[in-house]
Amino acid sequence: MGQTNTTANMSPDDVAYYDKTLLANAFALQIHTLFGDVRPLPTGQDTMTIKFERDEILPLATTPIVESVTPVSEKMTPTWISCELKQYGSYQKVSDVLSWTSRDNKLNRVSMAQGEQAGRSLDVICRDVIVAGTNVIYPSTHDERTDITSSDKLSTALLDEAIVNLRSRNAKPITAMVNPDEGYATTPLNEAYIGVNSTDIDMSALTEAAGWKPVEKYARNTAIIKGEVGAYKQIRFTQTSLGKVWVDGGNGSTVDVYATLILGRNAYGISQLAGHAMEMIINPVGSGGTENPLALYGTSAWKATFGAVILNDDFMVRIEHALL
Repeated sequence: MGQTNTTANMSPDDVAYYDKTLLANAFALQIHTLFGDVRPLPTGQDTMTIKFERDEILPLATTPIVESVTPVSEKMTPTWISCELKQYGSYQKVSDVLSWTSRDNKLNRVSMAQGEQAGRSLDVICRDVIVAGTNVIYPSTHDERTDITSSDKLSTALLDEAIVNLRSRNAKPITAMVNPDEGYATTPLNEAYIGVNSTDIDMSALTEAAGWKPVEKYARNTAIIKGEVGAYKQIRFTQTSLGKVWVDGGNGSTVDVYATLILGRNAYGISQLAGHAMEMIINPVGSGGTENPLALYGTSAWKATFGAVILNDDFMVRIEHALL
């Protein structure tokens, strides 16, 4: 197509409506992006890379001060972590015949479907970054994913180990989640570590365990996370159909291995280009000039800039296990 963002045949209200439809459906499917540190990259920076700053924990000050002697000044040295933003997107053609004969609003259906596509795509991109972390717990005495057998289920013992793991590494509980409906503002949460795993995993097997609380028994003023099913001690669990699974990744290449992520605060970061996080591009039937000489189709498209990066491996842990 020779032209982009051609909306001359649409009113501003129509354009805004389809934009909102796309965004609403995109954000509804993003779970893995909700708990990262958000740092938009301003435009006009001559780069598609943003740097996150991480302050290291200062050492203990246990040496007494000598009377009248000023101790040596300490210096906080930040660690800079780069996150490269990349552009993603997709489009499809809408024929003139289909636009004439469709009983419903074809463009509305397309924008809804593309919103879901965009949301799932960005969520998986983020997921694949954070499941590559180095802080991993395996069941039993296993040392790697290929050791996992069908009997190596998710258990309260593994969850207890994860809690101890995060506490020992000074990982702080999460106290807010991203609210993309409000321009990536945050919504306060009762502090907790956040567990994320696949909807394939039947968490009801844990509901009889001491320390488990189903989501319906939360206090009334508790902000509920999308897909949340309950809490075990300090971990609140949310599930998504996009939870990570390594198909045939276990013992003998016959066992599917599932990831249960337990996230603490400041574990990872996400970034998008300010003003260009996600856009819908509509080319009405007839646009395209000589590339579409018979005005046979228009196009509907989305594109987004996005990047995710691990900020601190110590602040999240991944449990790898067989299906519960």
